[in-house]
Parts: sequence; C-alpha cells; structure tokens
Amino acid sequence: MDMSGHVETCATQNFGFNPTLAGLDSWAYFATKATNIQRHWRGFWSRKYLFDFYARKLYLRHVAAVNAQVRAAVAEEGERAAKSQKALAEAAARSAFETKVGSTSPQHLIF
Repeated sequence: MDMSGHVETCATQNFGFNPTLAGLDSWAYFATKATNIQRHWRGFWSRKYLFDFYARKLYLRHVAAVNAQVRAAVAEEGERAAKSQKALAEAAARSAFETKVGSTSPQHLIF
C-alpha cells in the first residue's frame, strides 16, 4: 500500500486555516508555531531534568546535614585546642615560677 499520496495530502492541507488570509506567509506562520513548540518543550525538559525542584530540595537537605556535622566537629576541635592551649600556658607559668623561685628554698613563703 503506497502512503505517499496520503502524506502529500496531509502536507498540503491547512486544516481550515489559511495563513495568507490572516496576513502571514506560510513560512512565517509555521516558523512561529515551531518556535512556540520548541519553547514549551525546552521549558518542560529543563524543569524535569535540569532544574528538578524535588532533587534540589533533597540535595539542600543533605548539604544542611553535612554542614551541621562539620560545624559540630569544628566546635569540638576548637574546644580541644582551647583546653590544650590553657594546659600549655599553665605549664609554662609553673615552669617560669619554678625557675624564678627555685624548688630548694621555700623560705619566701614563711612569715
């Protein structure tokens, strides 16, 4: 069965709309319609695959959870470093005191 005649008939039909009567040439009319179809398709595709709202929401939740873990680890490390610095300063002060006073003569403490 040859369908070439059917395709030609469908291609030449304008389904009740005559673009020349509307003041448009057929190329401009169909170019406008093709542009509109492409615009809608690209918008649909990009919202579905590139800018997926729910995937981005899930990603941001994951980022927030990791951020909370990192902040807790940094705070814990800061506290540990502060305690270490305090212990080092106290040891240095004791050492300086011992060198100035001397451990063999505690007479300066007796009144």
